[in-house]
Amino acid sequence: MVYRDENIQEDNVSKRRNEDVESISDEPPVENELFEDLDFPANTSSLYRSKGESGKEELEWKRPKEIMDNPKFFVDGFSRFDVRQGDLGDCWFLASCASLANVPKLFVQVVPKDNVEFDADDYEGKYYFRFWQYGEWVTIVVDDRLPVNGKGILMYGETSTENEFWFPLLEKAYAKLHGSYEALEGGLGDEAMVDLTGGLYKNYTLEGINPEKLFTMVQRSLQQQCLIITSTLGREDMKKVNIFGGHEYTVTKIIKPIQNDVMLVCIRNPWGAGEWNGVWSDKSGMWKVVSDEKIKKLNVVKEDGEFWMDIKHFVKYFVDISICYQSPNDFAESQNQEESFWTTVCQDGKWIRDRTAGGSDEETFYMNPQYLITLENHMSNEVHMSNEVEKSSNSEKSFNTIIGLMQKYGRALGRKKYPIALAIFSVPKGLDLTQRPLPKSFFDNSEAINDTSFVTRREIIFNKSLSAGKYVLVPYTWKPQQEADFFVRVISEGDITLTCMNQIDEA
Repeated sequence: MVYRDENIQEDNVSKRRNEDVESISDEPPVENELFEDLDFPANTSSLYRSKGESGKEELEWKRPKEIMDNPKFFVDGFSRFDVRQGDLGDCWFLASCASLANVPKLFVQVVPKDNVEFDADDYEGKYYFRFWQYGEWVTIVVDDRLPVNGKGILMYGETSTENEFWFPLLEKAYAKLHGSYEALEGGLGDEAMVDLTGGLYKNYTLEGINPEKLFTMVQRSLQQQCLIITSTLGREDMKKVNIFGGHEYTVTKIIKPIQNDVMLVCIRNPWGAGEWNGVWSDKSGMWKVVSDEKIKKLNVVKEDGEFWMDIKHFVKYFVDISICYQSPNDFAESQNQEESFWTTVCQDGKWIRDRTAGGSDEETFYMNPQYLITLENHMSNEVHMSNEVEKSSNSEKSFNTIIGLMQKYGRALGRKKYPIALAIFSVPKGLDLTQRPLPKSFFDNSEAINDTSFVTRREIIFNKSLSAGKYVLVPYTWKPQQEADFFVRVISEGDITLTCMNQIDEA
């Protein structure tokens, strides 16, 4: 069952429990009867998008109490080391979860504190998790049955502690959110980081980046409690140093252990094993110059999936780094010491064949959905100004503005991501906006004020300082006639209104 939450307060979960139990059946509950999730049943339909597939003849679904003695939801709390990948290609999700476990206040937002232990008096076989989806938090409820192989071993995610189950159940809830475990095969970690936090991500290419600048950026981002992951491409020279191609890792720490010209990055493999074996690896002689006390503090141990490497080697073997910011101030790299007052507005939309799926072709571009953005000063800051002064100030004021375009439901539908872009056009003063949507002639004679490069990701984000005024936002795909749902979010230091200009029914 999926609940749409207006907020994520802990008190709401207890209320939903009763509602959920009542929604299953009108019959009185049977004492000690355990919850079975009918929306995500214990059969192959929850494993595969194609209901007819069957490749796990020995597969069984078992509750933790049936898998081992003394199972626990948490064992000594939670940490990034709990997350270990199983027989599923979802390293992008696991690397993000490991990063999430480094930030307790974000972790408990996703994994509510009131999930009970398996030996609790009120144990029902039911567990709750929350994910951010297209502008709102949703609660996913699953039963605690997990797929195991013929030897009774968990097929998919597990934790480093044999009898701990919070992560396998979190992974199951994320699979349910997207329709099946198979839907999690392959992906980019920025998608998972946003789903786990609702934050704003940036992706940085590492080739040619200045090491000192990279060090400062990662250090600041970790202090800001950002989630950070990094990825690799498949290259032959990586095998000898034990770095795996086409894989995502978690960035957990960054330090200068002895002197300024040595900068080390700490990275964790979501497998819980498989570590870099070069300079500054666990067995490297370089650690001889570091005190035993510092080595212990830096968790330099053998084969736990986490390792240190020099930033120069990091840039050589890893292709990019993605940072998920939890504050628009941090994302926009605002110089304000205090958090600015940000306004957020959101809209859902559709690209519909022959109606609003105009693509990038100049003959059909105008058919794409159009959104009118009106950007103004916060009225609360202008209460002491006269109308004349306010009007003058409003026209000269600029506001840091973030605009995101996100494709919806692609993973659940098994659809590859489209190359997408968004274009922002300034509306000249005096332009008649009663004609909606704007005609082809407007776009033939206007230039977008932003970079309109195509990106094949779930979400693209544009960040620019915009003057107070009116703008037209056009989300579009590379090719015409590509149908999909999308989500637009606009975040600004100014007051915003966002209005769909298309006068057709998009439902």
